[in-house]
Amino acid sequence: MKLSYNWLKELTGTKSSPQELGEKLTMLGFELEEIKDYNKIYNGFITARVVKKEAHPDADKLSLCTVEYNGISQTVVCGAPNVDANQTIILGLEGAVVPSAGFSLSKRNIRGVESNGMICSKSELELGEDHSGIWVLPEDTPIGIPLAKFVELDDVMIDVFITPNRADGASHIGIAREICAKEGLKLNLPQTELQNIDSDNTDVKIEIENPDNCSRYSALVLSEVKVVDSPQWLKNRLKVIGLRPRNLIVDATNYVMMECGNPLHAFDLGKLASKEIIVKNATDNLKFKSLDEKDRLLDSEMLTINDKEKPIAIAGVMGGFNSEIDETTQSILIESAYFKPSIVRKTSRKLSLQSDSSYRYERGVDINNLKYAAKRCAGIILKYGGGKLSSNYIDCYPKKFTPKVIKVRYERTRKIIGIDIDNE
Repeated sequence: MKLSYNWLKELTGTKSSPQELGEKLTMLGFELEEIKDYNKIYNGFITARVVKKEAHPDADKLSLCTVEYNGISQTVVCGAPNVDANQTIILGLEGAVVPSAGFSLSKRNIRGVESNGMICSKSELELGEDHSGIWVLPEDTPIGIPLAKFVELDDVMIDVFITPNRADGASHIGIAREICAKEGLKLNLPQTELQNIDSDNTDVKIEIENPDNCSRYSALVLSEVKVVDSPQWLKNRLKVIGLRPRNLIVDATNYVMMECGNPLHAFDLGKLASKEIIVKNATDNLKFKSLDEKDRLLDSEMLTINDKEKPIAIAGVMGGFNSEIDETTQSILIESAYFKPSIVRKTSRKLSLQSDSSYRYERGVDINNLKYAAKRCAGIILKYGGGKLSSNYIDCYPKKFTPKVIKVRYERTRKIIGIDIDNE
């Protein structure tokens, strides 16, 4: 489970360092696997200005660039076709390690000219996929600031191992709760203020054919949505924990899943054959194209989400290509559900397809937290992308969860744990 140190600090107010938190989490049963400090990863990369560009005297495709930052001027040989004077760029200094390649930068003689550093592309910095040329920054970018600060990735990733019996640890809130218990702190649960609520109730209906496999399926409907880029803070949170930002709607579902442990999925309502969601087992030899654009062969032991005509998702594992969010999406249904762990586990194994959602469903999610997760997601989408939220929270709950009652012998308990705790 990859965690953002800054995210955990927001939830807990802890003063512990990343290393101290890693040690405490190990003692709590979440073994530390890795600490990744983005400030160290991007150490030696800063914003700079190309003040002059000249042709290399001995290479047609190379340029000699005079680069300035913090009153320092140096020459960099650059082979990017889009480099030019008066550009603001990311400069890798001597000693910096290029993230995508792992080599350290040093002064080099390139075709008879000494080159000091490297003007970087997004792909070389692992901050994007564009490798066609250097990364040209906005003109108003301050010069001489560290890259980690510029991209707001001055964070630390803490990776801990979650054992199968600790499903509660597969979220930032779950881990934060443990930290608060350990350090005597109060958990700061994020609050959601929903806006632009449409008083017209949606007419979407939900039917669950086998409550043993899906004991609760709930949903919220948003209309007049815009598929826009996520705010930078949201993109950065996802990047730190190894997720690739896509668009606000998809990013919001991923963010809330990583925050509270409840997987969510957004369907494009405009692509559904009916305003009816049917949760049922697939038929044998059913072909289905998942979001990764691969054809899957389903069978009758696998649970699917359907409209009136077709399956639109493999329950708990992955959505369908036929209902994905794209730039034409105008209305969405946010799914927040509870699927039986064993059926998700079997489906995931049979299809050799594990997702962040199946990882959590296999271990068991909090059935009482579905509404909070859906509203949290809707609140983020409404705040940063606009739209209207139906006032009707759709909740099909045929098989109610009954909390287990455990009988405790107080004296026996005190004897076993060796601490004198009162009955209350």
